[in-house]
Amino acid sequence: MKLGDKVRFSRELVVNNISFNGSIRERWVEKQNNKPMTGIICGKRTIMNSYSVTGDPYEEKIYYFDGEHKTYQQVYLVATDLRRFHRVPEEWLERWTYES
Repeated sequence: MKLGDKVRFSRELVVNNISFNGSIRERWVEKQNNKPMTGIICGKRTIMNSYSVTGDPYEEKIYYFDGEHKTYQQVYLVATDLRRFHRVPEEWLERWTYES
């Protein structure tokens, strides 16, 4: 896949709003769309998918991310309109042409 390719996808990664309680957490979770979406690849990013949190979230607003429990994932930024990007791993993308 390269910049400018038109693609179709039915799943994407969205931010998981969670509370910190000192354990390993998933930051990004899979969201299944009702119908397949088409868009254009506009970028590529590496996101931190899971991490371990230490510290007391109620006393201070500083969280310490444990370096040995971080996992990263590479995603493509797919624009379906002018308002936002959808973060989609490469294995969930398929090239889209007018014939398919």
